[in-house]
Amino acid sequence: NSKYVLFLNNDAFLMNDCLKILYDFMEANANAGVGGAQNYDEHYNFVPSFDHDKDLRKMIFGRSFLKKIDPERYPDRKTEYHTPQQVDWVNGAFLFLRTSDFQKIGRFDPQIFLFFEEMDICQRLRKLNKFAFLVPEAKILHYQGKSTGRNKRLCQEGLISFLYITKKNKGLLSQLVLRMYYIFTIIFKPKKWDYFKILTAPNPKKYSLRTKTTL
Repeated sequence: NSKYVLFLNNDAFLMNDCLKILYDFMEANANAGVGGAQNYDEHYNFVPSFDHDKDLRKMIFGRSFLKKIDPERYPDRKTEYHTPQQVDWVNGAFLFLRTSDFQKIGRFDPQIFLFFEEMDICQRLRKLNKFAFLVPEAKILHYQGKSTGRNKRLCQEGLISFLYITKKNKGLLSQLVLRMYYIFTIIFKPKKWDYFKILTAPNPKKYSLRTKTTL
């Protein structure tokens, strides 16, 4: 029955009164769909806390080029901001949303097993003209990657989620173009040839780690 809901990683900790800061910001900005906090690692070092949509333009040209041609649309992730910034999506370690908006978009998608849940949430909110904001006054300590770790199998899981989200939010054609782009790039990278089975499968989710889990 709450007006707002917070999703906080199990490896993240509030460094200040983040809830009051985000509450005040959301109350003052009706177009804000989700608020994110500034992240610091376990050594209190600043780390990027938002990202641009992972799409073909970003993958071909890279963040640096996009930042140069349109800095307002593509703010620098490595800058430590001191005022709120509208961004494509914020780090999922801390997501502060209105409960009503969260209900409208259908909550988290259970088809996503791991990774990019926050990008999906922010893309769906955007369809309601609700946008993601980094609110750097709110600060969290986030033990980077400690909740999942990082290995080749998890990277493949990220690709499965990304292909699914692209098809869902941007259409089948966008997903097919991305598949072709990935196939072309990994031809020259033998260490990534295991990805071919995912990129060529009609249903990549059959290779998800979800199929290996038991209750």
